[in-house]
Parts: sequence; C-alpha cells; structure tokens
Amino acid sequence: KRFTAASAGSPRIWSATKGAGLGVMDGAQIQIFTTRDGLVSNEVSRLLEDRDGDIWAATDSGLMRYDGRTWSRIGEEWEQLRGRPKVLLEDHEGNIWVAVLALNTKRQGRGVMRFDGESWELFDEDDGLDYGAVRAMGEDRRGRLWFGTDRGLTRLDGQIWRSFNREDGLGEGVTSIAEDDEGVLWLGTMAGVYRFDGQVFQPLLRSDGLASDAIYEILQDRKGVYWIGGGSGLTRYEP
Repeated sequence: KRFTAASAGSPRIWSATKGAGLGVMDGAQIQIFTTRDGLVSNEVSRLLEDRDGDIWAATDSGLMRYDGRTWSRIGEEWEQLRGRPKVLLEDHEGNIWVAVLALNTKRQGRGVMRFDGESWELFDEDDGLDYGAVRAMGEDRRGRLWFGTDRGLTRLDGQIWRSFNREDGLGEGVTSIAEDDEGVLWLGTMAGVYRFDGQVFQPLLRSDGLASDAIYEILQDRKGVYWIGGGSGLTRYEP
C-alpha cells in the first residue's frame, strides 16, 4: 500500500510505503530512506513538508523529522508522544498538529498534539474534541481547524470547540477534509461524501453515483473537478 505526498512549494515528490520506507523523487533522481538511513520504522503512513522544507513522517513506531541531512525522532523525550502518529497538519501559524493513537493517558486514549516549535500540548475529550480516533485534519480559509473522528467532526475556532455528528446530519467516520473555492467543506466519511456550508450537511452517496460509500480521500483539481477515492474505486465528480 502506497501513500504519496507532494509539496506545492517544492519540485520534490515524497512517497511513503507500508514496509519499504519512503522515497523522494527530485527530477530524474530517486533516493530511498529506510531504517538503515535513520528511520525508526519502514511502516510510514503519512508525510508532511513544512514551511521550512523539513519532512515529517508518521510511522508505526513514532514521529520522525528530516532536515535535509539527518532523521530525528520527535517527541521521544515526552512519554505521551510514544503513541502511533496517524495524521499530520501544519496550520497557518506554523504549528504542527499530530493525531496520535494509543496515547498514554488515563483513557489509554486518543487525541491531537500541537507542537509550537518548542513544546507539545495535548488536546482530547476534556478540551472539547469529539470522542474517537482522529482520522483527518484540515484548516479552512478563516484559520479554523477541523478534526474528523470516528464519530463525526470537531471544529476549533480560536479557543471554542464544537462537534457535529449524526444528530446534525453528518455520516460517521470522517476520513478526509477538503475546502472548495467557496469555503464549503467536503468531507469524506464511511457513509459517503458530505458537503458542509456551515449550516447544513448535504450528502453525496453511492446512489448518487459514487463508486463507494466508504470514502478515504477527496481532491479538487485546478479545473474544479473532484476526485473521490473510495473502497471500491475512484469517482470523478463535476459540480
């Protein structure tokens, strides 16, 4: 299984794999990184290139960062980061957000970690994050953060948390978050795609033409066409 991350600010394309480490393609040159090169594990699920050009890699054994020369284990000094990082996001202020499973909390829990460049802070259900593992994260044009969980969706607006779930008309298991040019959120869930204009969730389901109701990724291309990856194939959708 292969996951790929490309940086809009760099010609390099980074590719992560399940079991074979990760690689970077820069023009015609390809370089491979594995545990022999400093990775803590060859099982890599997500990649992020931050504004400084550093690469963050979520592996099944911890979080790694590459500064262009060496790989470093991040958060090892703090016991709570020894969980499994699953999703990565950099916000407009340069903070790095990491969704982690199996945190060493009293609930043996889940949550998100925020790194401001100096220290880590944990946010979980006590702060207002909806219960369940965080599967997706996104930031909208207003700087609000969105967290997709097993139950639904949580929004962080400044210091104010708000959650949305089935009672609000949203399908369970949010796996992907995207924002279109009009500020509408497109949410991939395990029960189809839901568009959210801030007021109402509008579903787009298999009965509407999706290849699958189990959605894992949503991407809008430059022409405004949506590419929706699901459990049974890829759907091309033109609004």
